Amino acid sequence: MVGGILSLLVSWVYLSASWTGPYSQDSIFDGLYWSTFLWMGGTLLLGIFIIPRTIGMMYTPVIFLLPIAFLISLFRHGFAYSFSIVLLGFAGWLITMLIGRFRPEST
Repeated sequence: MVGGILSLLVSWVYLSASWTGPYSQDSIFDGLYWSTFLWMGGTLLLGIFIIPRTIGMMYTPVIFLLPIAFLISLFRHGFAYSFSIVLLGFAGWLITMLIGRFRPEST
């Protein structure tokens, strides 16, 4: 139940990030992207050791929304930002796969 609610939240944030685009001062080396990947790494560790089903369910819709988010960001912001949206989508997929690899009983 909590994973379903969190998946709706993560899906909304993912699609809205592809719609709004980056700030003018953001680049891949600024703090915004590093904090996002740090947050995703923290949820990966949380998913492996404590609540694997919740975290795995939280990132599952990101996998299916990746093509939609890519097209939105491609037409609104160009290829560079849409590539970063694809990286975030693949990071969500990787988190789901790693949780399934380390905790197969939770899938």
